[in-house]
Amino acid sequence: MKVQTKNKQRSTLRTKIIAWSFVPTVIILAAVAWFTFYAYQQVTAQLVMAQDQELTQAKASQVTQAITEWVNPVILSLTLNVDTNKAAPLSKRAALILTQEESLSLFDGGIVFLDTAGKVVTVAPERPDIMGQDWSDRSYFQQAKRSPGQAEFTDTVPDGPHGQLVVPLALAMLSERGEFVGAMVLLFQIDSPLTSGLYHILVQRGLGDSIYILDSHNRVIFHPDPQQIGSDFSGKAYLPQLFKGPTNTGLFDRESGRVVVSYAPVPGTVSWRLVKEQNWTNLIRPSLSYQYLLLALLALGVLVPALVVTVGVRRIIQPIQELIGAAQNMADGHFEQQITASTGDEIEELAEQFNRMSAQLQESYTLLEQRVADRTRELATLNAIAAAASSSLDLDEMLNSTLDRLVELVAASRIGVMLLDDASGELVPRAIRPEHDVFSEDLAQMTKIGQQVIISNKTLYGTPNSEFGVAEPSVWLPLRVRGRMLGILGILGSAGNKFSPEQQALFESIADQLGVAVENARLYRQAEITAVQAERNRLARDLHDSVSQTLFSTSLIAEVLPRLWEQNPAEGQRRLQELRELTRGALAEMRTLLLELRPTALADTPLADLLRQLAESVTGWARVRVNVAVEDECNPLSEVKTALYRIAQEALNNAARHARANQVQVNLSGQPDEIVLQICDNGCGFDPAAIPPDHLGLGIMHERAESIGAILKIESQAGEGTQVIVTWSKR
Repeated sequence: MKVQTKNKQRSTLRTKIIAWSFVPTVIILAAVAWFTFYAYQQVTAQLVMAQDQELTQAKASQVTQAITEWVNPVILSLTLNVDTNKAAPLSKRAALILTQEESLSLFDGGIVFLDTAGKVVTVAPERPDIMGQDWSDRSYFQQAKRSPGQAEFTDTVPDGPHGQLVVPLALAMLSERGEFVGAMVLLFQIDSPLTSGLYHILVQRGLGDSIYILDSHNRVIFHPDPQQIGSDFSGKAYLPQLFKGPTNTGLFDRESGRVVVSYAPVPGTVSWRLVKEQNWTNLIRPSLSYQYLLLALLALGVLVPALVVTVGVRRIIQPIQELIGAAQNMADGHFEQQITASTGDEIEELAEQFNRMSAQLQESYTLLEQRVADRTRELATLNAIAAAASSSLDLDEMLNSTLDRLVELVAASRIGVMLLDDASGELVPRAIRPEHDVFSEDLAQMTKIGQQVIISNKTLYGTPNSEFGVAEPSVWLPLRVRGRMLGILGILGSAGNKFSPEQQALFESIADQLGVAVENARLYRQAEITAVQAERNRLARDLHDSVSQTLFSTSLIAEVLPRLWEQNPAEGQRRLQELRELTRGALAEMRTLLLELRPTALADTPLADLLRQLAESVTGWARVRVNVAVEDECNPLSEVKTALYRIAQEALNNAARHARANQVQVNLSGQPDEIVLQICDNGCGFDPAAIPPDHLGLGIMHERAESIGAILKIESQAGEGTQVIVTWSKR
């Protein structure tokens, strides 16, 4: 078969062959051109950076020399000729220095005198707004105090008049014995370059139009453009890289182009940096003509091989075009493609291999569609079984619905489950679907097969009329969870059929899911039984500890009351009153137990009624007099009410059981935004410091208070009773 192709496809293939034939030549030419130009730029950059580094160091020394020649004579005159009385107070020494008005005009930002604590004591010109201020946090003051004999310019600060930026120079003022008594801070303004003496001194040095000076915070102290002085250059990302780099110079990229930047620290200052910045394009402009020449040579080296290869490629392109057309048809889903190429070379062999590949793809595609359909059905079956198994936690209901669904999905004649009995360890039939009677002989046979599965812990497969004794194909799978055997799952297929390997793998997954579902149902049932048993035990314990003992005491009093009344009516009257209190206490305790059984009743009952009922209950079973006083009725939120009730319950139990108190006072005062509960007893008391922090009763009370944001306070002393105060406020 001969396949026609489009001109666009033929020209694209031809172009690729031409390109591939001389790619090495192009790469070599490009590499040589690039390396030549790159090496030239690298050498130029190294020379420029080395030159700039030496220049910045020389310019930095010139800056130091200019400032020193400008400032030192005045400072030496003040310190040696004017400030000669070192024993005089700081204010007098400052006043004497300020008399030298002509000399002080050099410091155009003013002069500030600080005492030993860093407070401003004298300022010239006068600045009432800063008098008495604490400037001890200024770095220049700390530098002067730390190193009295050293005076260096520091970073720019807004300490000038009206918050102007100034450069400070702090000189330590010493006593006759060399002790630090204060500092004289000389301020040089930079915000007004036209009037700044510092600016004019640096301009006269002729630093150049590409050099500027920064402090440690990258704020401009000097710049050829006066408008840039005082600006923050922190936005220039390459400056931090330069200052932290291994060298004092580098080549950096920015939006306007690459720049060569060098810097040198300015001697005599704490952290000034002199920076020189040059445009890289201007530096290499003379070399651009060489770049154009290299590009022309590269283009010539590409065009000549292209023309040569184009002539030769036309003779071999036609068979490849046919192969391309056939491949395109195959990509569209037509796998029956066959091509013929009688060239007698590698292209003919390629055509034969293509024809074989086409036939194999056609066969593989048909098989793949079948496998995808089978796998889709398997996944749908697993999802349906998982849904049925998780539909209920009742074991029988879950098994019946799951097996019904499984019978439908795998077209089985019947499916059954036998589970191991926890007590006897024997297999017990639990479910069979479709439901029908099973003869004892068949049940014995299935039990025998199940025992083999349990013992071997492996899946068993049976063919019709095999040793399993069934006329259908069968599979018997163990049901297990985390290595523990639960039972078996038996699946009988339709007569005349057999299970495929894919179905057998599907049955393994189904057995795993069913085992998990059986275990979940069992655990759920055990949890229900355990919860019911625990609640019964708690009720029995509470009834025995409280109500039953109270009723027993009531019964004893009722038996002796008639005889006691005949002998001593007054004692009989007292016993009758005691009988009434015990009966009321038993009734209150029963109501409390009913509240425990019905949490909604605890939430709906007012807090005052809960406390009264709790008091009657304690009085009944512990014979402790509990008085409840309520100032204002309050009914807070359910969680607040429950927490306060539980704290009161724990406090009353402690008073009755441990403190041996015979009288307890409960006070409740409530406001819309605050509730205070106070419980006081006259028991034996205790030392709070001797109680461990993890004490169960007190720990529970603290946890309940914290859960509602309340404050719990417990006051007690040995022999003086205990007071518990809970304060809750709405936040």
